[in-house]
Amino acid sequence: MMRKLHRWEMAPEEKPTGSLFASESKRNLILCLLLVTCTLAIYNTANQNGFVNYDDDVYVTANRHIQAGLRWSTLRWAFTTFDAANLYDVTANSYLAAAADVPDVCFDMVGR
Repeated sequence: MMRKLHRWEMAPEEKPTGSLFASESKRNLILCLLLVTCTLAIYNTANQNGFVNYDDDVYVTANRHIQAGLRWSTLRWAFTTFDAANLYDVTANSYLAAAADVPDVCFDMVGR
């Protein structure tokens, strides 16, 4: 004997047809859109902030080595200096390459 279902219960073989989350792909799309919307709403205030210039002069704009461009002497400097109390060899080399207008090989390989 089958038990009587209450009106809020559904039989196991019944599936909601007009539900917002009827299919898994629809549910995933809605959840992704909700996540993106919430993230944009939360971080939207960051668009109102101005540029913060804490250490750009030390690392880039007033750094005579970076402004000199990509040379053997600046490469040696980048790998041996502790300017600004940091060893930032890879970062300094990317700044040197940018100052010398060297094409960005990594982005070119993946086809930006």
